This record gives sequence, C-alpha cells and structure tokens, in this order.
Amino acid sequence: MEAEAAPAGTDERDLTGVYRYYELAKRAEWQVRDLPWSDVPPIPEYKGSPQKLARRQDLWRSVITQQLQADELAVEMATQLFAIAPDRDAKLYYTTMVQDESRHTEAWLKLIDQAGGMAERDPYLDQLAQQVLEADTLEEKVFLMQVFFERLIIPRFRLIARGSRGTILEDICNRLAIDDGIHHGSGMAYERILLSRAPKSIKGQLIDAANRMLPEFAAHALWRPKAREMIGQLMEAKDKERLKTELNHGVRLAKSGSTRFAPSISCCCTLRPAPSSRTRSYAIPAPWWMPSSIARRLQRSSSTVPRDERAIMRKRGMIRRS
Repeated sequence: MEAEAAPAGTDERDLTGVYRYYELAKRAEWQVRDLPWSDVPPIPEYKGSPQKLARRQDLWRSVITQQLQADELAVEMATQLFAIAPDRDAKLYYTTMVQDESRHTEAWLKLIDQAGGMAERDPYLDQLAQQVLEADTLEEKVFLMQVFFERLIIPRFRLIARGSRGTILEDICNRLAIDDGIHHGSGMAYERILLSRAPKSIKGQLIDAANRMLPEFAAHALWRPKAREMIGQLMEAKDKERLKTELNHGVRLAKSGSTRFAPSISCCCTLRPAPSSRTRSYAIPAPWWMPSSIARRLQRSSSTVPRDERAIMRKRGMIRRS
C-alpha cells in the first residue's frame, strides 16, 4: 500500500532534532567483526544429560530466531521509511537506520549458525510488520515502528542479556538496546514534527493504528514456540505483568512528550498509564538509554553534536559488565 504524500512546504520544517540522531547514529555505529566471536561462547553453556543440553540449545535457538525475524522485517520497514520520507534530514537519518537493521540481521545470521540453526518463526511478528508496511501514511509508519514498537522491544534485549551473561548473545543484545534507543528517539523527534501540521484526520488514524497494533504486540509478547512452551507456562503470570509494565511505560513516555501527541496516545491502550512526574521534550527524550555525557551535550545546544566516541564505548563497557 502506498503511503500518502507529505504536505507541501516540508523544506520549511526545522529538523535539527532529527539531524542530531543522524550524527549520533553514525558515531554509535559498530561492526559485526567487533564482537568477540572466538573468545566467548555464542549462547550460555550448561552441564547435564544430552537431552537437557538439547532442550537448552533449542530454547536459545528459538530466542535468536525471533530476534533475527524481527530485524529482517525491520530492514524492510526502515527501507520503506527512507523511500517515502520527504525531508532531507530525515532521509539522512534513515540511511543509518537501514544500515543498523542490516547489521543486526548480519549478526543474528552468524549467531544462529553457531547456535545450531533456525527455529520456529513467530506468526504475530509477521502480522505486526505487515501493519507497518501497509499503513496509509508516513505518520502511522513512524508511530508504529519507531515510537511504539522500538520502545517496547528494548526491555526484551535487557532481559535476554541478563539471562545470557558472558556470551555473544549478551553482547549483541546490549548493542541493539543502544541502537534501538536511538531509533526510538529519532522517531519521537520526527513524529512531533510530522504531527505539528497534520490534520485531525491523521491523528485519528493514529488512534486506530495503535488500537490495531497493541493486541498484536501483546500476542507477540506472550507467544511461545514449542521449544519454550514449558518455561512459558511457568512464567505466564510474570510475562503478563512485564507486558503490562512495558505497555504502560510506552503510553506514559508518549503522553509526556507533546500536548499534540498526548490526546491520541491516551486513547490507544486500555491499560491504565502511570502518572508522569515531569514533562519531557520529543526532540531530546529522557536519556535512560543514552550515555549521560552525550545527553548533556545534546541538551546544551541545538547545534552541538557529540564528537567523542569514547563516551559511547564507555557505555557499552558499563552495560557489558553489569
């Protein structure tokens, strides 16, 4: 489905906030060869009977397959955003996002080979991607992929990393948490600009899009393949509570950003959002995922872009050791 053309006069819009994320993404870039492939195991190693070891391997193969599937779909979605974005600075940013998602896919493909091969795909993830790819407008696509989905998926990387200490899997998840945080922040900045001139009908479409997306995301978050069926049953209550927290956090974050955006978001989810303690800007989101030194530089000046890559590397090291 073709997205609607952007309104005339897009060259007059100030995309300084989006351009910052373009510069930040370039400085945060990493390569698959940077991972310690020959130094640490690909997935957690265990002791026990051959049957137990096979079950554990199947579990991690399933986890990796789902992440590979997500990033394969993300390549398509990011490419579509690059193709239809009318603003020069947004197109520049999306060049980095396409590269990020492609690099993530490369890493997952290499890891799944070392972990023993592909497992079962998540059908709900395919349906989520189709909703983004078939959305009618650019506003919907940015909203669904970057504002909501990217934000809601980051806690999953942290959860996987905690369960796979000292592995390639942990390293990849820590890197992707930072990358997807940048994707989410840029989407928040761009969506605010897009909605500043959007008619009420577009904002109404966002409500409908979110209402379609959230049930699918919940089904995706709670879905377990056969390899994880037993552990899924044991953790069902905890998974549902975690999902509720993630959705509430996403709603609260969006509501705190922009008065234009808040009315739409507040109608999207039946979960009761927790109150926000302060108002934040879409252009510079709360730096829960960003190195503090970079966040301070971004907040000091709209023309200043962090030039020191060591701040990003320190953050990666801190996450890896935590």
